Amino acid sequence: MTDTKKYKIIISGGHPSPAIALIEEISRSNEFDILYIGKKYLDAAGKKESWEYQEIAKLGIKFHDLSTGKLSRIIGITTLISLLKFPLGLLNALKLLKKEKPDVVVSFGGYIALPLSISAKLYNIPILAHEQTLKIGLSNKIISKFADTFCISYPSLKKEINHKNLVLTGNPLRDGIKQGKSQGIIKVINSDPIVYITGGGLGSHFINIALAEILEKLLTDFIVIHQCGESVEYDDYNYLQQKKSTLPPILNKNYHIFKHLETQDVGWILSNADLLVGRSGANTITEVLYHHLPSLFIPLPWAGEGEQQANATMLKDLGVAHILPQENLDANHLFSTIREMIANKSKYKNYFTTQTDKLVHLPSSELIIQEIKKLL
Repeated sequence: MTDTKKYKIIISGGHPSPAIALIEEISRSNEFDILYIGKKYLDAAGKKESWEYQEIAKLGIKFHDLSTGKLSRIIGITTLISLLKFPLGLLNALKLLKKEKPDVVVSFGGYIALPLSISAKLYNIPILAHEQTLKIGLSNKIISKFADTFCISYPSLKKEINHKNLVLTGNPLRDGIKQGKSQGIIKVINSDPIVYITGGGLGSHFINIALAEILEKLLTDFIVIHQCGESVEYDDYNYLQQKKSTLPPILNKNYHIFKHLETQDVGWILSNADLLVGRSGANTITEVLYHHLPSLFIPLPWAGEGEQQANATMLKDLGVAHILPQENLDANHLFSTIREMIANKSKYKNYFTTQTDKLVHLPSSELIIQEIKKLL
């Protein structure tokens, strides 16, 4: 690459966290202009801005909302209606690329990245794709057929993907997650063990309701930091805030509930918590491996290709996690398992070794940037 030209990159991702981690690294130099393509709103009415839009806006990166249909392996009326929207998404992507004329398109999977990548192929624009999980998603499975470079997070994916330019880069982590320095809005005032409960970006209604049943028992012995999400279908945050308001003061002070958490706050929690309870998405397993945090996973049953179950099983087999299947889980079982894991925390901690550390590639973003530069 020369010092005279500034290259334009379009980035899109079904998993926005690693995409944002890459943007953070790219932004350290003055070599690229970045445009992010994603979903701006959570709801059809356009009233609730998505987490990815808010985070991209904080970085000062230009954001373009792309409306398109979702692909699904489940056949039904909703699927068919969504598929009818795909040609419009493809047309919009073609118009966007014709206008922006990027030098490269970077895909982190998901339904929005698919029409964008197809359009890039039609315009002969280089494509780099990245898969974050242990099970390649449907969109990335299609994109892998024509992407110029395909990056993976784990060595086991080499058996699943047949690609002429397959590169092991790991899954990028954001700066705030890695640093974990700022306690921020979390004000822990005693030395009780910390249980971090999270359902991912949108939260988990199932986990939230199960927690509500055992909340008082948990708070007797533990500090609970709870990221409950902001679902457009449920009102879990207000329900749990009301429950918090009825707690005795000695328990109330141990319950910290948030719809969302800033990245640096999550980093602090992960580096200080004794146990994580939550889903087993790609970013979560990378983060707990990095911070050596024992975890109790409740995999999302309908995640594509059983990716969350595969993620959780990998960590369980390493000895650093336990799995509770959602389909036969009750709140009391959840409570007893949390207590057991906290009591045996050192056993789980001891299984974090150089073997587990090898699964987290710290220069992941830099490795991806190297591959981008090769395409240019």
